[in-house]
Amino acid sequence: MGVQNLTEEIVLVTLPKQPQGDSEIERATRMIHTDGAHHVIIDFSLVDMISSSTISELIIIENELHEVDRQLVLCSVPQKIQRLLTHVGLQSLFRCTDNEFAALQLLNSTECWYG
Repeated sequence: MGVQNLTEEIVLVTLPKQPQGDSEIERATRMIHTDGAHHVIIDFSLVDMISSSTISELIIIENELHEVDRQLVLCSVPQKIQRLLTHVGLQSLFRCTDNEFAALQLLNSTECWYG
């Protein structure tokens, strides 16, 4: 769990089973402001459930990244969380991939657009 730099341009955020409080997403948001703009991959592989505050944090980081021509990619999102995002009308806001490797491929394929 935690936040790590995969490359100079990409940060990986691995969420805990039940994200809350001073979460990894908030830490990643602070990194965007202090370390310059990064693309962000958020790994949901350990997550069982998310709160409304976590959804709010995701929306905030998506908007902040968009403002600096960077991307947010969610990976390994469990079906029940995907259904929740669909139910509240947010599925089109987030780009999702099956795993971290696919997220990296997606970012690398669009790097010429955002890089």
